[in-house]
Amino acid sequence: MSKRFISFLMAVMVMIGCTAAPAFAEDAEEPDLHCKAALLVDTKTDQVIYEKNSHKKLPMASLTKMMTCLLVMENLDLNKKVTIPAEATGYIGSAIGLKKGEVFTVEELLNALMIYSANDCAVALGIEIAGSHLKFVEMMNARAEELGLENTFFLNANGFTNDKDHHTTANDLYVIAKMIMQYPEVKKITSKKSFTMPATTESGPRKLDTTNGLLKKKMHYDGTYGIKTGFMGASGYCFVGGAERDGMDLICVVLNDETRKESFQDAIAMFDYGFNNFYTEKMVKKGSGTGNVKVRYGHETFVPTETKEDGYITLPTQADDSMASTDIKFDEGIKAPIKKGTKVGVVEMIEDGKVVSTTDIVITRDVKKGGPWSAWYISDMMFYIAAALIIAFFAIIISMNVRRKKKIAAIEAEKARRQAEHEAILKAEKEDKIRRDWPF
Repeated sequence: MSKRFISFLMAVMVMIGCTAAPAFAEDAEEPDLHCKAALLVDTKTDQVIYEKNSHKKLPMASLTKMMTCLLVMENLDLNKKVTIPAEATGYIGSAIGLKKGEVFTVEELLNALMIYSANDCAVALGIEIAGSHLKFVEMMNARAEELGLENTFFLNANGFTNDKDHHTTANDLYVIAKMIMQYPEVKKITSKKSFTMPATTESGPRKLDTTNGLLKKKMHYDGTYGIKTGFMGASGYCFVGGAERDGMDLICVVLNDETRKESFQDAIAMFDYGFNNFYTEKMVKKGSGTGNVKVRYGHETFVPTETKEDGYITLPTQADDSMASTDIKFDEGIKAPIKKGTKVGVVEMIEDGKVVSTTDIVITRDVKKGGPWSAWYISDMMFYIAAALIIAFFAIIISMNVRRKKKIAAIEAEKARRQAEHEAILKAEKEDKIRRDWPF
């Protein structure tokens, strides 16, 4: 549940970033695209660089397999062996001809799914996770709902349908794409130009070439790492691509192009627009100290904090340094007990006076509940120090009083001694006088 909750929060943050106003390059000419809908986003900031109908519901064909991939990563061990069931055989379109009884690892099937867009491998993996294709599709839609993807609905695990009820948006696809790219294994798979499925008792090796034109020689694009292609009659040609250059990481979404070539041309046009006119600036380093936060009811009440992740901002290439700044915002009403790593605020990344992204601030150590005095933000240590000082103060006062009384007593004793001595002298003198005046 915690893993799902973290994924949900990440998806919400991504979607919030994607609904923000697009970054703007003053003198740059936006790309002229052929597709019906498109989106270009800086993955480090979730700032939209370019969008076209990004919230329009459209069929997505094999881009569906990104959700299948996400559920595989969340539910299966990549080394697990999968025996192919009859239900996953006989698929047409983009398929590798799986045969009943063949055995592959999850990782091998995932390679075929994401590199070659194998329809039959999508079904095999779905059945392995949920027990049946139908139940897996229910999982896909439940996961989409959990992630807040309100404009996405799946009818199958592979996207092999022309039914318009099987739909999504460019914005929702970006959310899924960014999530699967958090897994290094998936990013490695989608960066491959080819993969060979091992031979089985039912078949020889199957060499599978990527469907991603940006990884091939003719339309090769430097920095490309994936992600997924798709085509059906209803959807046209679709593509989700990822590319990295000079510390900038971009994901683009292309929906409903007339030709495969145009889908890749649209992606290249967006990437060129992003890389040529924008850059990603690191504003905050992971683990940077962000001062002390007040914790009520804690055994300590002013506790150090730090940034959970690096914080970035997307800026136009012509921007000057004064456009970007940061601001620390702590949450109100933070109370103990609280665990190390708990979010207690954010660092806001500000561009030209507007907050465009944030990175979380977390507390750096556990804070147990303190004594009654902690309700007034007095830590246990501070209380004990104060109590010790008060006790020491009174001890000093008492000690001084005792010494003063002893000194007074000594003075009085000395005074009494001298008085007694004086009286003794007077008495002796008197007695001596009486004796001298005695007539005998």
